[in-house]
Amino acid sequence: MKLGFDLSLKQKQKLIMTNQLIQGINILQYNTIELGEYINQEMEKNPLLEKEETSVDAGEGEVNWLEFVKNTNKTHEHSQPYSDDEEKNVIENVKCMEESLKEILIGQLHVLNLSEEDYGVGEFIIDFIDERGYLSAEPEEMAQMIKVPVTKVIKLVNLIRRFEPSGVGGRNLRECLKIQLINMNHFDDMLFHIIDEHLEDIGYNRDQKLMKELDLDKEDISYYRELLKSLDPKPGLKYCEEEPDYVIPDIFVEVIDDKVSVTMNDHYVPRLKINSYYQSLLQKGGDEKTTEFIKSGLNSASFVINSILQRKETVKNIAQLLFEKQVDFLRSGEGYIKPMTLKEIAEVLEIHESTVSRAIKNKYAVTPRGIYSLKHFFTTGLASQEGEDVSAVKIKDIIKDLISKENKKKPYSDQNITDILKEKGYTISRRTVAKYRENLNILSTRERKEA
Repeated sequence: MKLGFDLSLKQKQKLIMTNQLIQGINILQYNTIELGEYINQEMEKNPLLEKEETSVDAGEGEVNWLEFVKNTNKTHEHSQPYSDDEEKNVIENVKCMEESLKEILIGQLHVLNLSEEDYGVGEFIIDFIDERGYLSAEPEEMAQMIKVPVTKVIKLVNLIRRFEPSGVGGRNLRECLKIQLINMNHFDDMLFHIIDEHLEDIGYNRDQKLMKELDLDKEDISYYRELLKSLDPKPGLKYCEEEPDYVIPDIFVEVIDDKVSVTMNDHYVPRLKINSYYQSLLQKGGDEKTTEFIKSGLNSASFVINSILQRKETVKNIAQLLFEKQVDFLRSGEGYIKPMTLKEIAEVLEIHESTVSRAIKNKYAVTPRGIYSLKHFFTTGLASQEGEDVSAVKIKDIIKDLISKENKKKPYSDQNITDILKEKGYTISRRTVAKYRENLNILSTRERKEA
C-alpha cells in the first residue's frame, strides 16, 4: 500500500444563511409600526441613512457607489392615506396580536453560547411560534426558506423546546404536553401513548374504554388525568396580558366603481435618503479607509431601502389579489368570505408560499366591514351540495347560531350539529364540528348541560 500526501481541489455545495437574508425576511414580516422602529434603528447604526421626503431607488446586489451618489435625487412617492385626526379613529378599540412571547424566547436564546448563524436560525424559528406557544411550520419548510440544512433547524427547535414557558415549540397540543413532561424528566411510555391515542377519551372521562383498551385500573387513570390537568395546553397565552392594546393598520381597502382599491399605510414609515455630507466626501475623494467605510455604508443603505420597497410591493400585490377575491365580503360581510389558501395566492403571484405567509403576518387591513387581520381571510373551504365553496367562517357562524338557540336542558351533541349541517347542504365530519366548536371556545355538550 502506498501512503502519502496529496493536494486536490473538490467542489462542494454549502448552504449559508447570510445576515442580509435574515434581515430581508424580517423586513417582509414587519408590520407598519415594527418597520418604522427598524428604520430608526438602522439610521442609528448607519450614518449614511437619514430621513427625507424622498428615498433612493436601490438596485440589487453590489452598488456602484459613484453612480449611486449621482442619482440620489431620484424619488419614490409614498402616499399618506389619512390625516392625524382620521388616524385616531382607525386605531380605536382594535386588539393587537404583537408577540411579547417572542421577546421572552429571544432573550433566552441569546443567553446561550451559539454561533451568529445559529442565533439567526433560532430567531427565525421563534418567528413561527404563535401566541399559544405552538410552532406553526415544519422544520423542512423553514430549512428550505432560509437555505440551511434541516438538521440545523431540528437541533435549534429542540433547543427552544427547553425554554420557558415549558411546552413552547410543540406543533400541536399533543407535542406541547409531551414537551412539558420531558422537561419535568417525566418519562412514561403509557402516558405518552395516552396523549397520542386517547387524549379525548381521558378528557371526556371515558374510563371504561381506557380500562378495557389499556388494561389500567381506575387509580391509574385518575393519576394520569390529574397529571395532564396540571400541564398548560397553551403555554404562550399567559403572556397575552403584556401585549399592546392597539394596532395600526397596514392596508386600506375600498371598493370604488366596482373595483378594489388597495393603499399601503406609509404614514409611520420614514422616507430615506443618503446623508449629503457623505455624498460630498465621496465626490471629493479621500483615503482608502474612508472610501471603504462609505462604500460599505452605501451598500447597507441600498439593501435596506430596496428591501423596504420590495416589502411594500409584495404586501400590496398580495392584498390586492386577496381582496379582489373577497369582493363579496367587502360588499356584504363575514358570511361571504370565500375559502382561500396561501398556495392559491402564491401560484398566481409566482412566489413561494412561505413568502405569502410572512408577508401577511401581523398585518391588518381597514375594510368597509371593519379592521381585519390578513390571516383572517385564509380559511379552509367546504363544498355544499350545490357545489359552491363555503368558508369555514360561515360554517362556524352556523354552529354558533345553532348552539345559541338550542334547548339548554338538552344541548346539541357534535353529531346532532353534523346532521343538521348535512340537512342544510353542508357535508362535514363530526370531528371537524368538534374542532370548530373548540375554536369558538364553546363547551362540550356535557359541559354546556352542566353549566
